[in-house]
Amino acid sequence: TSSSDFVIGLGYKITNFKLFGGGGSKSRSSKDGDSKSNSKNNSKSGRSSSFSSDLTLRADFSLRNQSALARDIQQAFTQATTGNRAMQISVTADYALSRLLTLRLYYERQQNTPLVSSSSYPVTNSDFGITLKFSLTR
Repeated sequence: TSSSDFVIGLGYKITNFKLFGGGGSKSRSSKDGDSKSNSKNNSKSGRSSSFSSDLTLRADFSLRNQSALARDIQQAFTQATTGNRAMQISVTADYALSRLLTLRLYYERQQNTPLVSSSSYPVTNSDFGITLKFSLTR
């Protein structure tokens, strides 16, 4: 039996990405003293008013080759008995809508090709969708 895997993963993060055009609410002040007192009040309550809406992109690619061979030494004969080749591609994009709410778009494709065609058929699975995650603790 033998098995070999090859995996590549890439990721990139874009900070302060504005997906829907507008930014968050900005406080207006006519004097510099007002903005200083607002920042002091925010630090006293333990919450900061600044929020960074980041876009995180990830892509993964993997190849797997598994095989089992039966060998007859007297007749110098080798035959594959089981095994498959699997290829998987996965792409995700996470966008922070707010401090507690995250939007995720994903796509995943997995393709399995058997080494011995009499044991099974080639199978391909594809998944895609949108996930909205609400976190109560942050």
